[in-house]
Amino acid sequence: MQASKALLLLIIGILIVTAGVFSFIPAARPMPVKKLFWKWGGLSPATSPDDCMDRFKRAMEKRYYEAAVTLYCGPDYGEWMAKGGPDAKALAQTLDDLRAAMSKYGVKSDKGEFQLYMLDPFPPDFKVVNVTKSGDKNATATLSWADSLARFPGMSVLVQENRWAPDNRIYTSLLPIVINELTWNVPLAKDKEGFWRVEFPVETPGRHLRDTVEYLRKNGTNYRNALGNLKNDVKNDAPTKENFESSLRRYLQESK
Repeated sequence: MQASKALLLLIIGILIVTAGVFSFIPAARPMPVKKLFWKWGGLSPATSPDDCMDRFKRAMEKRYYEAAVTLYCGPDYGEWMAKGGPDAKALAQTLDDLRAAMSKYGVKSDKGEFQLYMLDPFPPDFKVVNVTKSGDKNATATLSWADSLARFPGMSVLVQENRWAPDNRIYTSLLPIVINELTWNVPLAKDKEGFWRVEFPVETPGRHLRDTVEYLRKNGTNYRNALGNLKNDVKNDAPTKENFESSLRRYLQESK
């Protein structure tokens, strides 16, 4: 009897420790456990095109790139998001940390905010303008970042002509486009299991995810370090708008 109680307590202890590890160390979760956590977070296979776009957007807002690849992306695009996802998540977290420091210490800069926004590998605040089905297995979603970019009127010139980062491959690096005010149509299709997936293209004229993702993987640490240094500057001596912009540009130029 004592041995049975001891074994039961041991099993309970192992389960508690395992649950704690899975809760606080997501990387330790095996795929079945990951899918369970994703389901608890409202991310499960999509049963319609609208459902797919809604859940995909939710995954991107939470920076759940692996969930997006596993549940909502077609294979061609998913290959590159899978490769770039870890570096993308780390860079996005660094951007969020810098923005939080700027807010806490009262540092404001529209130009700086715009640069940080464009450095986001996949800005998640896009709007799904509409979703149109074409038969039983295909659909098209129209996406727009226009509302978000409206916060930065006239600043697209900083990317197109006078970029601060040394290479524009770092801008929106999980996308085959550098986002602008125009809408973007992307196809969706049913997979072999009957669930819907978004089939983002991997290439547009002059830009391929192969190049942007590999650039992110190779240089992402440099950008994170640069933004981390700037965050420390903000915390230690809240700079003026001009000093912040000058430092951001210098740090980014040194990230190549």
